[in-house]
Amino acid sequence: MTSARRLFIRLIIFALPFAGLFGAVLGLAIYSGEAMPYRMVLTLQASDHGVIYRRKHMIPQESFAYKSAALSLRPPPGVLMLGSSRVLIFQSELLDDPLEFYNAGMPGIYMDGVATLIDSLTPVSAPDVLVIGVDLFWFNAALSIAHRDTGVFAPIEDNPAWVLESTQRVIQALARGDARMDDLFARRDPIGRGTALGLDAQTTGIGYRWDGSMQSNPAYLAKNSRERPAQSYRLFPPTQAGNTVIFSNFDELDRVLTRADELGITVVGFLPPYMPEMYDFMRGSRVHGYIEASRSRLRTLFLRHKLPLFDFSDVRELGVGGEEMSDFVHPSARLAARMFAVMAREVPALRAYADPDRLEAAIAASPDPGIMFGD
Repeated sequence: MTSARRLFIRLIIFALPFAGLFGAVLGLAIYSGEAMPYRMVLTLQASDHGVIYRRKHMIPQESFAYKSAALSLRPPPGVLMLGSSRVLIFQSELLDDPLEFYNAGMPGIYMDGVATLIDSLTPVSAPDVLVIGVDLFWFNAALSIAHRDTGVFAPIEDNPAWVLESTQRVIQALARGDARMDDLFARRDPIGRGTALGLDAQTTGIGYRWDGSMQSNPAYLAKNSRERPAQSYRLFPPTQAGNTVIFSNFDELDRVLTRADELGITVVGFLPPYMPEMYDFMRGSRVHGYIEASRSRLRTLFLRHKLPLFDFSDVRELGVGGEEMSDFVHPSARLAARMFAVMAREVPALRAYADPDRLEAAIAASPDPGIMFGD
């Protein structure tokens, strides 16, 4: 045996324990959900609707890949919800048949993500009804992120680098004490009764449900409300100041509505709500001129396409106050049901899937703004 071969064998023997350890951690990262391929996650959620999923610091592109995979694996939904994090509270139980609903909303989505997702639909995969939560801040020229090109949401697939990065996050979480080995094996949802996949889902109880909606944690929402007073919240994208609009984003929305019409999709648009004091603050401000300018252009655009656009910006017009907001810009489950009932009553295509009388009865029976349908 040559000296080179002997050296090579010794190196292999030396590396075996480290390779075994890494293999064990990799297996744990996959089992815990942090490095689990999207299709495996979706298969588990399809078989158990109590499974929630959210990786550590899940970026918009990852949410987009997860939601795109979900739409490719399931039959076309009768009703597809689309928008930013402000629509994620809309759940499948809003429909008479929950299986007809999917929420493709995601945090950090702007017109770029909306256009990319609509472009991915075909006559075979298109829903009957598309409900879009149109955020006014998508058209705020002061937001650099609102100028993103649609290429930022190009599809991403599971790959070795993604798996290695996810495994590294598990190692770091264990080393810092942010996660425990027992919890990663148990995969418990800390606020629900089901299974949690991914570090964020396991440590915070926040994660995507099987229908694409987001399970939230009331403790975090209450903390956000306390720590973000109206005067400082202006730096958050939905409320950031700006007096000019991005005309190209209106053109992009125009193209999206045209594409939906070509696919035979009925589009229902709505403007998501704000906490009343936040809404009053922005309307009385001299540095939020984009709000009224955007609202006016959106009304004209939807009218030209002969499509409904519901304005829920001021929740007081629904006969409720800030108690039905989860924080300054996110509605509660009960408020989401109120908005959906209004839209279903006015739009026949949506009413075919959701009985507004049933929804209003469920709203009346709701014991808490954050609890609908027995959640």
